Amino acid sequence: LFPNSKTVHHNGAGLSAVIAGYQVHIGLRDYFTRSGIASSYPCEEDGEVRNHISSFFKIEMPNDGGFVEGYIYFRDAIRPSAFPLVKKLKDSGLRLVILSGDRSAHLKKVAEELGIREYFSCWPHEKARHIQRLKQEGERVLMVGDGSNDSAALAAADVGLAIGAIQVAAESADVVLMNDDLRNIGKLIDTGARVVGIAKRTVQYGMSASLLQMAVACAGMTTPFASACAQECIDLGAVLYALRALFLQSE
Repeated sequence: LFPNSKTVHHNGAGLSAVIAGYQVHIGLRDYFTRSGIASSYPCEEDGEVRNHISSFFKIEMPNDGGFVEGYIYFRDAIRPSAFPLVKKLKDSGLRLVILSGDRSAHLKKVAEELGIREYFSCWPHEKARHIQRLKQEGERVLMVGDGSNDSAALAAADVGLAIGAIQVAAESADVVLMNDDLRNIGKLIDTGARVVGIAKRTVQYGMSASLLQMAVACAGMTTPFASACAQECIDLGAVLYALRALFLQSE
């Protein structure tokens, strides 16, 4: 609505800008504290605010040195499609971990509603460290993110999956889902598992049939021409079987 200049982003913690001549700061309480921005607003919020997402703001007047400050708090509603997805992944025996920039109290409430035991409140660059730690523990990590703050973690994971068309996140991810229906993640995992299964069975079939054909040839029970034809048939059968992956549809 207004022209702005000198916009500065502060690593997922907040931002500052000059809008219509007013110096504006908005972000987490830690951003104000670490940036040394003077604020008369109390650092401790009541329980209701603590369990929600909150953004503090301060608008400094250009002439008389006055200012307006306060906070906006809201609750980020859990997507309905998250509940069946979490249940499906837990039933599959997968380990679920939440990495979020939300305050610990709010994150704990969300994790409890979803039934996820492991959760960490962390900065964007710390998400990538958590991913590396999980990989060091021997885990193969699928990271799901929907914002630019997730780009480093998406790149660090074995498979990065971005939801939506956020450019920075999409560029760091291996897979991009263009809609926000989280149930598609479960379908994607099912499809991936079935494709891998088809690939393994194709290799097993091809190698077994080829070894059998070689044994028959070594025993002198076939001619070179017949052996060549048999090998072509084996290769064609393997290709046709592998093509089943093109027609998979997740239930």
